[in-house]
Amino acid sequence: MDFFYMASEVDAMAFGSESEKTTHRAVEKVIAKIKSDTFNCLEISQVAVKDFLGLPYVTVAAHPRHIQESMFLFHERLAEWDRAGLAAL
Repeated sequence: MDFFYMASEVDAMAFGSESEKTTHRAVEKVIAKIKSDTFNCLEISQVAVKDFLGLPYVTVAAHPRHIQESMFLFHERLAEWDRAGLAAL
């Protein structure tokens, strides 16, 4: 199984006092930012609970990842392209 690191860090912030719900909202925002067919998992690299002028908030930083069995990135798509190219000949 191969694990591909493909993109830069994505972060999101959510305001709120109850840290579990606030963290959940921040994670949902991160997922919304990176929704794609290209990635099939997410590595959360940092969760930080902070406050600004007494207002609590949570920041979540994450990296999109792609896990697959082949050592070649998007191997299935390459095979499809090869078959399509051979069919055109």
